[in-house]
Amino acid sequence: MLGKEYPLIEKKSVYELDCMKKIIDVREFCAKKEADNPYLTRAIVKNNKVFCQSAKRVVVKYECEGNKDKYCNDVEVGCFLIKEKLAMRLKIAHQSLLQNKVLNCHFDIHSSKLEL
Repeated sequence: MLGKEYPLIEKKSVYELDCMKKIIDVREFCAKKEADNPYLTRAIVKNNKVFCQSAKRVVVKYECEGNKDKYCNDVEVGCFLIKEKLAMRLKIAHQSLLQNKVLNCHFDIHSSKLEL
């Protein structure tokens, strides 16, 4: 992705690699590598290796952490933020905030619902 071989590569976060002080977002890498894959859901770094994962459906139940939780203030925004990290190419099929303050997001390849 960088056009060069970097001898020192370290995990910076679950989504980033540090290649000799150049930070690489692995989501961009997987988006290019899996350009023809409509099921690409996420990219993660594990043991300094990049894994591009795919699925036809993703269901996320997120327990809200108080009144200032960025995922739970607005259900549509919260599910969209989760989609960017866990369901990249899937569409939002359902979104709701349950009474017990649990954000409920369903993503699917076949959803006819409009995306944000």
